[in-house]
Amino acid sequence: MEKEPIEPFDYEVAKRKLREQFRTGKSLFSKGGAFAPLLQEMLNSMLEGELDGHLDDQERDTGNRKNGKTKKLL
Repeated sequence: MEKEPIEPFDYEVAKRKLREQFRTGKSLFSKGGAFAPLLQEMLNSMLEGELDGHLDDQERDTGNRKNGKTKKLL
């Protein structure tokens, strides 16, 4: 199974989307809202850090059943 690359968070795009949604009165916290990509980036970073904290060097080198580096949807 090949892993999908995770796109880095683009702050400029998020700022433009935030201004646009704020002016039009659309929800900023919905699935398509301006804060959804930021929340996704934060959650993925936290989950990756948690996995790194639980694995020793041998497990990192050989792989493990906890390998959860896949794209996740909110």
